[in-house]
Amino acid sequence: MRATLPIALVALGLTAALGFAADKERPFGEPPPPGRHVEERPFGGPPPKYRGQQPPQETRYGKRCRTELKTCRLAKELLLGDKCTCPNDRTEQGKVVE
Repeated sequence: MRATLPIALVALGLTAALGFAADKERPFGEPPPPGRHVEERPFGGPPPKYRGQQPPQETRYGKRCRTELKTCRLAKELLLGDKCTCPNDRTEQGKVVE
């Protein structure tokens, strides 16, 4: 009984000393260094690319111009939602649609 108590105390002291030495590298509450990933996928690997944010929108083009009265085809593609006019009637403004 007497021999186990000093052995347990030494083992406890060594683990505490090693624990304090590891804490000096990164104090409690400090974020991990930038090279390490905090979260990983369940089977390893980096986290998903767009977590918590929207992926970048792709640029889309359309060849039709829609005004209040009519829809017509454009000679060349323009960005969707831009203002446009029909080739035959340049007075009415419209929007580019697909």
